[in-house]
Amino acid sequence: MTATPEETRQKNYTVYPINGCSSNTPVKWKELTKTERKLYIAIGFLLVIAVGLIIAISIYGIPFLNQKNVCLTEKCVRVAGGILQSMDETVDPCKDFYKFACGRWIRSNPVPESKGSWDQFDILTTQLSRNVKEILERPMDLEDYIRPVAIAKEMYQICMEQENYDGIEDLRRLISSYLSDIDKDYNNLGKTLGKLRRDTADDGNGFLISVYVDLEQVKNDQNVIYVDSPSLSLAQPYFLDGNSTKFKEAYTELIGTLWPIVFPEDKNNTGIADEIVNFSTLLAKSIVRQEDRRNWTKLYNPMKLEQLMNITSQAKMLDWEVTLTEVFENIPEYSKNITNWKDVTIIVRDLSYFENLGQILKDTDPELIKKFLKWCLIFDYAEESSSVLRQVFFQYIQKTKGLKYPEPRWKQCSDWIKDKLGMAVSYHYVRENFDDGAKERVEKMVEDVRNAFYEILTELDWIAEETRIIAEEKAKKMRAFIAYPDFLKNNVSVLLEYYKELKMPGHPSHLRNYLQVISWTSTRLLKEITKPRDATRWRSHAAVVNAYYFSNYNSIYFPAGILQIPFYGYPIEALNYGAIGWVMGHEITHGFDDEGRQTDADGKLSNWWDKWTLEHFSKKAQCFIDQYGNYFAPQANITLNGINNQGENIADNGGMQQAYRAYQYYKSRHGDENRLPGLEYSPEQLFFIAFAQAWCGSYTKESLYSQIMTGAHSPNQFRVQGVLQNSPDFAKTWSCPIATETCRICSLALLVIELLCVQNFENKKKKIPQGELPDA
Repeated sequence: MTATPEETRQKNYTVYPINGCSSNTPVKWKELTKTERKLYIAIGFLLVIAVGLIIAISIYGIPFLNQKNVCLTEKCVRVAGGILQSMDETVDPCKDFYKFACGRWIRSNPVPESKGSWDQFDILTTQLSRNVKEILERPMDLEDYIRPVAIAKEMYQICMEQENYDGIEDLRRLISSYLSDIDKDYNNLGKTLGKLRRDTADDGNGFLISVYVDLEQVKNDQNVIYVDSPSLSLAQPYFLDGNSTKFKEAYTELIGTLWPIVFPEDKNNTGIADEIVNFSTLLAKSIVRQEDRRNWTKLYNPMKLEQLMNITSQAKMLDWEVTLTEVFENIPEYSKNITNWKDVTIIVRDLSYFENLGQILKDTDPELIKKFLKWCLIFDYAEESSSVLRQVFFQYIQKTKGLKYPEPRWKQCSDWIKDKLGMAVSYHYVRENFDDGAKERVEKMVEDVRNAFYEILTELDWIAEETRIIAEEKAKKMRAFIAYPDFLKNNVSVLLEYYKELKMPGHPSHLRNYLQVISWTSTRLLKEITKPRDATRWRSHAAVVNAYYFSNYNSIYFPAGILQIPFYGYPIEALNYGAIGWVMGHEITHGFDDEGRQTDADGKLSNWWDKWTLEHFSKKAQCFIDQYGNYFAPQANITLNGINNQGENIADNGGMQQAYRAYQYYKSRHGDENRLPGLEYSPEQLFFIAFAQAWCGSYTKESLYSQIMTGAHSPNQFRVQGVLQNSPDFAKTWSCPIATETCRICSLALLVIELLCVQNFENKKKKIPQGELPDA
């Protein structure tokens, strides 16, 4: 996903990103990749076309451009040129609208050699990274000295100088420090896991258990302790899927290559990689599959800590009281009030994992457990310690993502600062790269889309009246966070308070500074245990190209980073509603998809749907599962997983009808819009073109395979094709047939549309190619 904001890592926080600019940043030609150079040449070419069009208009008075309903401003001409440059008008829009809208864009934008995919999100994110680079490299103005920004600048500089610093010894010391207790006595496993979770709760993944703080899901008024299964260093599906041997072999090779570099004195390293992979596979088989994590009630298992201790009692070395004592060691305002940890109520998510964990630990050689934990630390921090280890890691990424070259160091450093210290970076970013006037306009668009949702609710014949009323209440209470938190511009003291515990870097080691930020973030997140629910606080920073729905808070986010072309900022509102308007509808719909429907207007876990409505909803949801589960990607030779993607696919389809209807509201207030020069398309047709072109993109076959195997979203092409196949508004606008030989109309679709469904749903093995994605 795109860069993940600081607040989005806790497992049941349940954040739904949509994906995944103008700039004054000076760009050095020699820093650009071949693809980026081609992109700049193409931009220059478009500017020449735009200037030529303007001159032609002024001199020759081209007849169709003299019409009163054509927008002839410089921005309209430029936007029209950009749209035309992306389209392939030789393609029948009714047969393959994605190629029609994106055909030339795909041919002109091959995946850069340092990327696994390349789409509009990647382009905007790369530009945003350059914006951040310029901010971080600019000398600090003493008249505008902001301590958090100064820390970010200093850490960026140290990161850039890492090539001259060998941090492998720092990594060894880190590993030795964390595993010192278990090295002395294996019965200290609980203490070791507690230390690891305490200092890396924001970053570490594979340490046998996950402990974090989040809102109590039912009461939703206070933060509590959650215990869950870990996220493995290699995603769970790769350990279990027999067709993913390439990825598992690359992972095994990575372990075998890194281990002797970090531990050259370990002469008995033969077979270590296989041992770790086999143990990881054993864990993967015990962890609940992603498809089964969609029922939140099954993941809500409140109990006293003593009960969990009984469940894992076979593992005598895992003392949960000691573990939690270590986890909350840096939160004395909480831990000092605990007289007996056994009586503390926790919420266990993946209960079946812990029912198996005790026996797994009992049956596993303690030395293998130590090796596994060592490997987890190597995997998480090797890239931050040494250029040698970073190069080994890149060889692994080459095999699993299809990259040819690593990203430049400036981008790696800029991105980690943006990811870990995003609010500090946002302080300057929003001042220099965002038009404040857009905030009010975007707020109006959100209300249009929300009103469209209300109206659609009244039209559904499968939802009971009492459930409809509650659904409307939830939509009304859905809080929208737009662009950036106001304190970034009018109350810098809030920013200073936010970062007050973060120290200035005091060492030339990037790894040490990285760990300092991770530890600070972990402490800040764990400290939430002392705080009540605060639904007014921003949980994303502004310098990110994405959008989110936070289920526990029933809130939607549209940060400044995404509020730019090709999502927002067009001179024609049809384009804005087709792009960012659809994004808004997508996020609103998340509150009512197969997962979002499980929480009420206040974000509480609640079964507020009546039985009759729920039965009909389940049938509609299955329709989406079957439809998308029949899409086949020839480039990666894999069929989509309709179960894992169902929430995003439902949101995609819901967003479309809401956005289209919202645009009709806009037209009713302002009348018909002007056309764009050189484009013989109505505003409604431009609406759908904008939607599709926001998703123009390409993949390497390795990255496409990974996206389908582990991603929450369908690949870009299928997001467009699936939505438009289901949209009667699209069919009407483009004069396309409503039904085809492979589809039929379901009675009434989920939340938004009359859904076209694949007829032969029962034949799950049938593969329906939807146009081969370009190989990159």
